[in-house]
Amino acid sequence: MKLKQLILSSIALGALAFTVGMAQPAHAAIGMESPAPAQNLEKPASVTTQHHINVDGKVLEPVKDHQNVAYVNGQPLVALRQVSEALGYKVAWDTPTKTALVDMSIATLAIQPDQAQIVRKGKLQIINLDTSESMLPTPRMIDNQLFVSPNVFKLLLNDVKITKDEIFIAPQRMQLQSTTNTDVVHTNGINTFLPPSDKATTKVEYNTKATTKDEPLIKVKHTQTTDKNTKE
Repeated sequence: MKLKQLILSSIALGALAFTVGMAQPAHAAIGMESPAPAQNLEKPASVTTQHHINVDGKVLEPVKDHQNVAYVNGQPLVALRQVSEALGYKVAWDTPTKTALVDMSIATLAIQPDQAQIVRKGKLQIINLDTSESMLPTPRMIDNQLFVSPNVFKLLLNDVKITKDEIFIAPQRMQLQSTTNTDVVHTNGINTFLPPSDKATTKVEYNTKATTKDEPLIKVKHTQTTDKNTKE
């Protein structure tokens, strides 16, 4: 019995070692460490804010004299589109619902101005990535740009570190090793974030009145379909 258990344990350990080895980059397999992106880079003269943004070892400079860092109660927010595109993500804006959609290979984020709740939809093979998290300070529209907490990018498998003068954001390479060969296709559309409408009609209400920070900009109601005309 002990011999059988020893054999099974050896097989399991061997399989685990093989799996871990496959997840490592080629240079790691031959004893070389993966180079980490540079941190604490020198702030360029074009950056007049306390913090500069370092995305994967590259400083993002302001575009058209618009600073890419803003502050709410002393906490930094970063320009969503510039940082997202620097990370290789696609960004879309849904005007009717006032929602920014940030799309990567395995997941999409939905972000609304003045709403703390950030929604993620996605799937990695059989793993459901759907989640909703509260992020403060809330996203803000400043000079027609949406600014968000740097920690928003943690939801897309990035490392985020904030020092006294630098905001560092870079992909978690070890986490993303298994995501590059996925066949899952994600649609960068607002319908992804609406409840399923099987045998029901979806009615979307837009809030035109002043809202509190805890009140969503979009409300979704479902009305069950009957044989008669659907109630609007």
